[in-house]
Amino acid sequence: MIYLAGWASYCIENNDYKNELQGNIRGIESVIAFYNANKKTTGKIKTIERYKKLKKKGKLEKHLQSKL
Repeated sequence: MIYLAGWASYCIENNDYKNELQGNIRGIESVIAFYNANKKTTGKIKTIERYKKLKKKGKLEKHLQSKL
């Protein structure tokens, strides 16, 4: 739900409903923000930790682009 809300937020704010890359980025960033705020409850999740590292290194966009 968090991912989809982030993607929808991007689409509405930018009036851009066709940019899959930016929608994915916003969705992942929303999940990371939620995860960081609720880490005590969720525990460690390897996939999100990997996305956090990619974002920190500035490589998240390139990684997601390669997957589309």
